[in-house]
Amino acid sequence: MREKFVKFNRHISTTILTAGLLFFSRVLPARADNPDITTGLPQMDAATFSAKILKIALGVGALDGVLAAAMLIFLGMKLKGVGQKERMDTLDHLKWIFIAMGIVGLACAIVGLFAYLVKGAQ
Repeated sequence: MREKFVKFNRHISTTILTAGLLFFSRVLPARADNPDITTGLPQMDAATFSAKILKIALGVGALDGVLAAAMLIFLGMKLKGVGQKERMDTLDHLKWIFIAMGIVGLACAIVGLFAYLVKGAQ
């Protein structure tokens, strides 16, 4: 009985947190004035901007690769001496790691295309 209560409380707290996050991320920026964020900044050329965007995408991709490699090593060691159920859970985790790597790789490719288009628009 206690486990169901704890699980129910976890779902309630997650729902409240999500609702609050949606409120603060959608409603409050709409109520704010729209200041000119470029005031006092020098004009940046497209080549510099695209180079910075590409560096950020490369950093995100590298961080994802390091985390994925660490998780693959950990799951490989975990996979070595476990039973059938744990083995299936570990293989499911491996599947999700590869899916996440594909999503991040696709996102980096889209950012790279964006940076290429910005640089080519000179």
